[in-house]
Formats: sequence, C-alpha cells, structure tokens
Amino acid sequence: MQLNRVAHVVKLVPKPACAVQVAEIEASAHFGDLIEFAYPIGYSHWGVYDGDGYVIHFAVAGAHVLVSNTRHALKPSEPQDMKRRRDALLDKQLPYKLFTQNCEHFATFVRYGKAVCNQIPGKTKNKECEEATKVFSDIVWRETS
Repeated sequence: MQLNRVAHVVKLVPKPACAVQVAEIEASAHFGDLIEFAYPIGYSHWGVYDGDGYVIHFAVAGAHVLVSNTRHALKPSEPQDMKRRRDALLDKQLPYKLFTQNCEHFATFVRYGKAVCNQIPGKTKNKECEEATKVFSDIVWRETS
C-alpha cells in the first residue's frame, strides 16, 4: 500500500502544552528555516518555516517542535529559490516513501535544493537522495517553466 501526502502550509497553533515552543519558534524562526517535530521514540518529522507562524510540511501532530537548521551540512538557498520550490510543490499529491521520499527529503529540498534525510539508520549523513531530488525538481521545473 502506498501512502500519498499533500504538501500543505499550516499555522502553528499553540495547544496549552506546547504554547511556549510555538511562541519561541514564532519569535526566532526565519523564512526557510527547517522546523523539526522531535518525537521521544527517536525519529523526527520535518517542515520548512514559511513566516508568520506558518510551516510547510506533509502532516503530523503531537511532537516537540523546534527550529533545527544545524542537522544538515548544507548551505541554505536564497529565499527566492526556496519560495519558488515551495510554491511549485504546494498542494501536490506526492507518494510518501519512508526511505526515499519523506518529510525530511521534502523540507531539505525546499531549503537546500537537495533532498536529504539524516535519520535513516545505516545511511551516510548529508547524502543527497537523488531519486527524491529528481521528483521534486521535475515538479518545480514543470510548474515554473
């Protein structure tokens, strides 16, 4: 069975238990920052900060949320490039593949132009997933050409 997810822009809505976290993110995050939803089981969900309390991501709830730009050894793209990628991918139906096209691949592609996932056990850190980069790049090219 293949899972499909749609990239959405969602507002970080503070629930009582995480209101401080959301306030800290809104106060410190900048457009294009990677937002990590850290779970106590050892895995994280990823999104990209879109400004004014909004995050672009595939979808999840119930995690510790933080700005997390230091887990990937890549240089961020210029904001206009991030916005071009974001706009092209929003509301697209995309297959979710745990090892080759997941939320971290999506978020890092928007921020860096390269799809990377550093939380897959046994995989080299900061290594581009060329399959995911190609899928995302092809969509951006079709939408912006």
